[in-house]
Amino acid sequence: MYVLRSKSRVAVCLVAMASLALTACSNDDDSPSGGSGGDGEPTKLVLLVEKAGESSFAVDDFYNGFTMAVDEINADGGINGVEIETERFPSSVTDPQQAVQALQRAAGADPTVVIGMPALSTVRATLPQVAQLGVPFLHLSYGNLTTEDVESGGGQIFQPLGPDEHGLLPENAATYAVNDLGAKKIGLLYVDLSLGENAKETLTSTVEELGGEVVVERSYAVDATDLTEQVLAMKDAGVDAVIHWGYPNQLAVQLQQFEQNGMTDIPTVGGTASNIVAQNALASVEALKNLYGSVVCNPLGDQPEWSSAYEEEFGVPATANAAFTYDIVHLVKAAVESGGSTEPDAITEALQGIDYTEGVCLSEYTDQGEAHVLSDGGVIAHFGTDIPETVLTN
Repeated sequence: MYVLRSKSRVAVCLVAMASLALTACSNDDDSPSGGSGGDGEPTKLVLLVEKAGESSFAVDDFYNGFTMAVDEINADGGINGVEIETERFPSSVTDPQQAVQALQRAAGADPTVVIGMPALSTVRATLPQVAQLGVPFLHLSYGNLTTEDVESGGGQIFQPLGPDEHGLLPENAATYAVNDLGAKKIGLLYVDLSLGENAKETLTSTVEELGGEVVVERSYAVDATDLTEQVLAMKDAGVDAVIHWGYPNQLAVQLQQFEQNGMTDIPTVGGTASNIVAQNALASVEALKNLYGSVVCNPLGDQPEWSSAYEEEFGVPATANAAFTYDIVHLVKAAVESGGSTEPDAITEALQGIDYTEGVCLSEYTDQGEAHVLSDGGVIAHFGTDIPETVLTN
C-alpha cells in the first residue's frame, strides 16, 4: 500500500496566494501551460464542471477549489518538479447528453487525469466514453457506482466521496432529525430525479427504524420555482421537521416560503444543497435560522485557516464542494508522485493503494474495498449561524 504524506496545506496555500503571478492553472480562457519532468511528461488535469452563469444550477465552488489547489501546487514546484497543465470543459449536472459531449472534448485534450461531473446521472451516462478514455477519472458525485459500473467504465473510475444517495448522508440526516432534533412527524421533500428518488428509501426507512414517521411526502420537478403546494402540505400535516433532498434553487424556495407562511420554527435538514444555499445567502437570515445540512464536510466551521485563505482569494465563503475538489487535486498529486509516472496504469495502481491523510474536507482518503470508493465520512452542520457549526460527525 502507498502511504502518502504532504506538507501543511495552510502553509503552502499562503505561499501560493503570495505567488499567484507565477502559477499555471488555466484562467477563464482555460488555456494550458506547463513543462516536462519526472517521467518526461507534465500532469495534465482536465476539469469537467460548469461555472456560475453556464446554467441555472452552476456554481463556482468546484472550479475555485480546483484552481486553488493547482495554483498552490505549481507555486510549490508542481508535480515531480513540473507545473500542472489544466483545461476545463463545462459538464451539465442535468443533461446526460451534454455531459457525454464534454467527456468527448476532454478525450481530445490528451489528459493525464479527468476530474469532474458532480451529478451521478451524468457519470452513469458516460461510462462507455470513460472506458474509451483510458485514463483515471475521479468523479465529483458521491460513491454510488457499483463494482460492475466501475468495470464497465474501464476500471479507472475512482469515487473520492463516500456513498450518498443510498447511504451515509441521508442516513445521517434522518438520524439527526429524529434523535437529535426530537422530530417524530417528518415531512419529506425531494427532487423527482435520481438524487431525490434514490435517497427517499434510505430517509424513510431510517426515520421509521428510529421510531419516527414520514407523515407527508412531496416531490417536485427539477425546474420548479414555486413550492406552495408542498409547503402548505407540510404545514397542514403539523410536521416537527422537514428533510429536503434536492438542489439549492428549490431548497432556497422552500425556506423562503416557510418564512412567508410563518414556519421558520420548523427545522429543515437538507443534503449538500444546504451548504450552497447558506454560503451564497440564497435565503434570508430568518429563513436560514433552522437550516441543517448533512454534508461531507464543514470547512468554514472546521478548517478556519484554509477557509480564510479561500475567501481571501475568491471573495466568497468556502463550501464543501470547494474543499473536496481541492482535496482531489492534491490526491492526484500524491498518486502521480507515489507512482513515479504520468502513465495511466501507474496512476491507477497508486490510487488503488492510496492512503492520503492530509485532506482539508476529509481527513483520510483510502480504498474502502469496493468500487474504488476512497472515503466514508460526513457531518451535520447547522447553517443558521454566521459560522456554520458542526453538530454531528460520523
